[in-house]
Amino acid sequence: MGKLALDRQLNDDLRLRLSGSIYTTNSPANNTLFGGDRTGSRYFGALENTSYSSSGTAFSGRFNPAFSDQVTSCMINPLVKFHGLYVSAALAWANERQVTEIDKRRAIQCAVDVQSTGKQ
Repeated sequence: MGKLALDRQLNDDLRLRLSGSIYTTNSPANNTLFGGDRTGSRYFGALENTSYSSSGTAFSGRFNPAFSDQVTSCMINPLVKFHGLYVSAALAWANERQVTEIDKRRAIQCAVDVQSTGKQ
């Protein structure tokens, strides 16, 4: 596991941050990188159809590629704060497989969040 970050306040109006992390393991006894969150989902029920029921769906709204073996996962997170505007992003990718699979698969996730405090 590793993580690096660079955070700079260039002037009163502009802040830049870039962070990156990596996780790798080979044949773990129990890999819960994608499916092991014990808090459930922040977006519980958001991607469900109209017949949705909350029973038995603790991880609703979560992306889980069901990887369990030979894990390598990376994430990059940039952030720009300009006056009262925040723009942050996440780019994550993982190469892994299940124990029963021969070939590795790749999963990619990306997100962008834009927020304004209303301050100039």
